This record gives sequence, C-alpha cells and structure tokens, in this order.
Amino acid sequence: MAVIVGLARGLPELLALVDVVPIDARVLVKHDRVWYTKRMNPMDIFVYSRPAVERISPHEVPHIFISITTPNDPEGLAKLPEVENTLGVLRLSFYDLDMPKGDATEADVFNAEHGDQVVNFVDLHRSKAERIIVHCDAGHSRSPAVAAAVAKMFYGQDDTPYFKRYRPNMRVFRGVLEAYVRKFSDESD
Repeated sequence: MAVIVGLARGLPELLALVDVVPIDARVLVKHDRVWYTKRMNPMDIFVYSRPAVERISPHEVPHIFISITTPNDPEGLAKLPEVENTLGVLRLSFYDLDMPKGDATEADVFNAEHGDQVVNFVDLHRSKAERIIVHCDAGHSRSPAVAAAVAKMFYGQDDTPYFKRYRPNMRVFRGVLEAYVRKFSDESD
C-alpha cells in the first residue's frame, strides 16, 4: 500500500527528477506528481465482515487474525480459516458504540484493555506476520478502525483509504492509537 506522507511534501525540486528515494526501511515513490512512502516489506491488512471471513480460503502467507464480535452474540465465535500459516488469533468482544448506553457498560464498549490487547498482539507477531486479517460483524466500523490505527502506527501507512471506504468507529481508532502511544512511550522512558 502506498501512502502520502507529510515529510514528502515540499521536497526540493531536485528530488522531482528522481523516481525512488530510500529513507530508512521505506522508499519515497513518485506517482502522478505526488510523493508516496512505501515500506520495502509492506504489511497487508485485510478488513472483512464476519460472513466474508468465514467463507474465505485460508491465506497462504504467515498471518494473524483480529476477530471482533458483539458481546453475547448468539452465533458465538467466528469460524476462522486457521491453517499452519496462522500465527495467532486475538478474539475481542465489544459493541459498536462510541460510548456506553442502554445496558452496555464501559466494559462492553472498546476500552483501554482492548486497545492494549490489539497493540501487544500486533507487536508480538509483526516480525513474522506478512498479513493482518481483521473482521467484525459487518466489516464497516470496528474492524476498519483497528486496521486504520494499526496501519498508521505500526507501519507508517496512510489511514485515509479506511476512512474513504468505511466508517471507522472513532472510539476504537483513537483507543488503538492511545494504546500504541502508551506502550511505546513507556518503553522509551
């Protein structure tokens, strides 16, 4: 996935003559007069609905699943196509709400513990996983929010495509970003 980066804006005109400029583990790539950054080893992040993830063929590359369901779902856990290339599965259960309401308590909506679980799980597997598969019931709100935050924080990828194609739950998106900052600012202290 190629992404626009603020650093790329305002590059000297000399760089306009170059198609690829290496920067650490990323490269800047010029396409249609816009500079993009692209990881040399990009992480594929797939977003699915529950029915779609239960029907897909197993992924052939090392991958992890982040499975999001609704509390007390009568269908139970999603039936994921786990194979030898499945490095791990994180199962979370929370409502697609921005704040607790009705019978839903703080524990029933996305909270700091969920964010920490996502960040720790991705961090644990990111050196070996080539793909992250995230699903929720509809595949339009909770899973794109997790995918956008993980893409942005762990891989420096642009989160804009997730906001154009889906309607990410902002509580989930912010919660994963905050968990990432907590984890990695704690480690640098």
